[in-house]
Amino acid sequence: MAIVIALLLAGCGSGDSASSVASSPSGATIEGDTDTGREMALEVQRYLLRNCALPGTLPIALREIPRRLRQSRLYRSYKRIIEGQEQMCGRIAAIEVENRRVTIRSDIEPAKEKAAGAAFCNLIAGSDVADEVGGHELQNLAGKTIVRCPPSNL
Repeated sequence: MAIVIALLLAGCGSGDSASSVASSPSGATIEGDTDTGREMALEVQRYLLRNCALPGTLPIALREIPRRLRQSRLYRSYKRIIEGQEQMCGRIAAIEVENRRVTIRSDIEPAKEKAAGAAFCNLIAGSDVADEVGGHELQNLAGKTIVRCPPSNL
């Protein structure tokens, strides 16, 4: 069961539909405190384009899971991960890097901030950018910190 969920999660960011492009990280403002910082922000953007579950992913992803597995704890966890990614990834306004720390500003519904924050930390921990430094932040559009991620243990 865990393998099925892992395989489905790995394929969730590959949406190529025109509707995904309009609400993807591709429209985010990219900022860096140095040329290296700007390049890191671009790397994060490319990583998110490959790995984010964009709005509309959840119904497609859930259809792929056999009915007999839908009552499991892993299924509910998987569903929360996808919901958080949809919320965070589909509404990114800016990707910034300062002192090797990534900050993403996204238009997140207040009721979904916790799920979006967990999705952000999971995604950023999987990127090469997060390997050396902690303190990456997800913020709402007003600049309020939703989550500050701990250093990656990779």
